[in-house]
Amino acid sequence: MDMKLNEYLRKEGKTHGDFANEIGVSVSYVTYLSLGRRKPSFDVLVKIHSATSGVVTLIYFF
Repeated sequence: MDMKLNEYLRKEGKTHGDFANEIGVSVSYVTYLSLGRRKPSFDVLVKIHSATSGVVTLIYFF
Protein backbone atom coordinates (compact mmCIF):
# COMPACT_ATOMS: atom_id res chain seq x y z
CA MET A 1 0.00 0.00 0.00
CA ASP A 2 1.33 3.44 -0.94
CA MET A 3 1.33 6.12 1.74
CA LYS A 4 2.30 9.69 2.33
CA LEU A 5 5.11 10.29 4.80
CA ASN A 6 2.83 11.48 7.63
CA GLU A 7 0.55 8.47 7.17
CA TYR A 8 3.52 6.13 7.37
CA LEU A 9 4.92 7.79 10.51
CA ARG A 10 1.53 7.71 12.23
CA LYS A 11 0.98 4.04 11.33
CA GLU A 12 4.45 3.07 12.56
CA GLY A 13 4.19 5.21 15.71
CA LYS A 14 7.28 7.22 14.77
CA THR A 15 7.87 10.90 15.37
CA HIS A 16 9.52 13.26 12.91
CA GLY A 17 12.56 13.07 15.21
CA ASP A 18 12.66 9.27 15.10
CA PHE A 19 12.51 9.26 11.33
CA ALA A 20 15.02 12.09 10.97
CA ASN A 21 17.53 10.11 13.04
CA GLU A 22 16.83 6.99 11.00
CA ILE A 23 17.59 8.65 7.66
CA GLY A 24 20.27 11.07 8.91
CA VAL A 25 18.60 14.45 8.40
CA SER A 26 17.29 17.19 10.70
CA VAL A 27 13.89 17.07 12.35
CA SER A 28 12.91 20.33 10.67
CA TYR A 29 13.76 18.87 7.26
CA VAL A 30 11.45 15.88 7.87
CA THR A 31 8.75 18.26 9.06
CA TYR A 32 9.07 20.37 5.91
CA LEU A 33 9.00 17.23 3.75
CA SER A 34 5.88 15.94 5.47
CA LEU A 35 4.14 19.29 5.01
CA GLY A 36 5.13 19.53 1.35
CA ARG A 37 7.21 22.65 1.93
CA ARG A 38 10.45 21.07 0.71
CA LYS A 39 11.34 18.56 -1.97
CA PRO A 40 13.92 15.96 -0.99
CA SER A 41 17.22 15.52 -2.78
CA PHE A 42 17.78 12.29 -4.67
CA ASP A 43 19.93 10.95 -1.81
CA VAL A 44 17.17 11.62 0.73
CA LEU A 45 14.57 10.06 -1.58
CA VAL A 46 16.64 6.89 -1.63
CA LYS A 47 16.94 6.93 2.18
CA ILE A 48 13.17 7.43 2.59
CA HIS A 49 12.44 4.64 0.13
CA SER A 50 14.82 2.31 1.95
CA ALA A 51 13.69 3.24 5.48
CA THR A 52 10.02 2.72 4.60
CA SER A 53 10.59 -0.39 2.47
CA GLY A 54 9.04 1.49 -0.44
CA VAL A 55 5.76 2.14 1.36
CA VAL A 56 6.12 5.92 1.07
CA THR A 57 5.80 6.55 -2.64
CA LEU A 58 8.39 8.81 -4.17
CA ILE A 59 5.80 10.41 -6.44
CA TYR A 60 4.24 11.90 -3.29
CA PHE A 61 7.06 14.44 -3.18
CA PHE A 62 6.62 15.74 -6.76
